[in-house]
Amino acid sequence: MPRESFAAAHAGGLAAITLFVLITPCGLVGQQPAPTPSAQPAAPSAPAPSDQQKKPEKKKKKKSDFQYAKDRVFWVAPNYLTVEDAQQPFVPMTSRQKFFLASRVSFDPFAFPEAAILAVTNSKNTRQWGNSAGGLAERYTAAFADETISTFMKKAVMPSVLRQDPRYFRLGKGNIFKRTGYAFSRVLLAKNDAGNWTFNSSNLIGTAMGATISDLYYPAPDRTFGNTLSRWGTQLAVNALDNWMREYWPDIRQHIFHK
Repeated sequence: MPRESFAAAHAGGLAAITLFVLITPCGLVGQQPAPTPSAQPAAPSAPAPSDQQKKPEKKKKKKSDFQYAKDRVFWVAPNYLTVEDAQQPFVPMTSRQKFFLASRVSFDPFAFPEAAILAVTNSKNTRQWGNSAGGLAERYTAAFADETISTFMKKAVMPSVLRQDPRYFRLGKGNIFKRTGYAFSRVLLAKNDAGNWTFNSSNLIGTAMGATISDLYYPAPDRTFGNTLSRWGTQLAVNALDNWMREYWPDIRQHIFHK
């Protein structure tokens, strides 16, 4: 091989090696992984919520201020529909409470012997049933139905429709004539759901409706206007006497038990 060609080839080889040496570090530098950023300090964790924070506060249910008497007049008759303290703030009844107390009165243990007494007093208007055991049973059943229907009509249905209060609000003071007149007059007067005195249409209409409905199960000869009016009047008289007992019962109880 000529000397000039060998020199040229040798020079070309050195140039290639030199170029490879210069290029390779740059490539290696480019292929090096990027430096991992230093880990930043973790943010302080929020404190764990306490038990009181975890549990949402429950809204306290507002208890109704409505209360009813739970004693018995002369230890016998239920006293649910009486407000003994006339000075206490007026709290209206809901329709549900009216129906609840009407059911308590209607199916109270006292209602059963009371029906027997009314069956005896009303015997002259039910002569068609006779005086046999069957006739007495029919008369008793009719008397119990009369009281139940009348109670629901005048203490629950009509007071809910007319927005009147079926309870008896005692006077609690005054002489015997004033208090007796007050008790009897509550047959015609009642408070409405706003606490104002008004005509007791719930009692009069409800009792009349009860007496009219009773014609459905009385004997046909006894379904007269006179007998219906008699049952209506008997219910009103019982209501007036009931008011009188409720007016004086707390005084009697105080005198005997001093409470």
